[in-house]
Amino acid sequence: MWRKTYTVSSEIGLCLESTLEEYSVEIIIFGDEDRFRSGDDFLGLNIGPGIGRTREQKENYMASKSIQDWLNEYGESHQNKTNKLIHWICVPGIFLTVVGFLWAIPRPEAFSVSPLLNWATVTVLLVAVFYLRLSVPIAIGVVLFSFGCMGIVGWYEQANLWGLWESCGVLFVLLWILQFVGHHIEGKKPSFLQDIQFLLIGPAWVISFIYGKLGIRY
Repeated sequence: MWRKTYTVSSEIGLCLESTLEEYSVEIIIFGDEDRFRSGDDFLGLNIGPGIGRTREQKENYMASKSIQDWLNEYGESHQNKTNKLIHWICVPGIFLTVVGFLWAIPRPEAFSVSPLLNWATVTVLLVAVFYLRLSVPIAIGVVLFSFGCMGIVGWYEQANLWGLWESCGVLFVLLWILQFVGHHIEGKKPSFLQDIQFLLIGPAWVISFIYGKLGIRY
């Protein structure tokens, strides 16, 4: 089975006074793409949340999505076992490098009130708001993992093994290349190309698997 999603503009003039509305249509093909083009396979239409909705209505739908809605959509492009394994390794690694980048930014004078106050801690607190809106347990998990990352970054900086910025930069590039390899293996584009917010769903996706193993509800 393969599927394609199209967004089209249709002139609805018969009963809606010729108003222009945007529609999202997902076409599902049960079988082979080449055979479908020759008319041999079954064509189905997935009547999803985007069908028949205006742009404003779709924006409201996006704002009302639950954490499970986000995780389900993210999981659609992470079904292949190899790609999933790559993401279980790379998503936490990329998160760590981003914390490292933020940690390495020079602190302004206003942050001198505490040695723990820097751009990494401030960003983590702001990002936590996004997760709190979706799931308190997931937010707690992300914050705890963030503190762990900051501990690792702080230790690495003190050890003075190599430049923090340079180390994070190399690791960041390598991990992203590996993730794109995983998506090439799966044959699906990364979710964030559809919605940039999926960059924040990746860590929640990993934590949801850990919670599932531990029997923690989220």
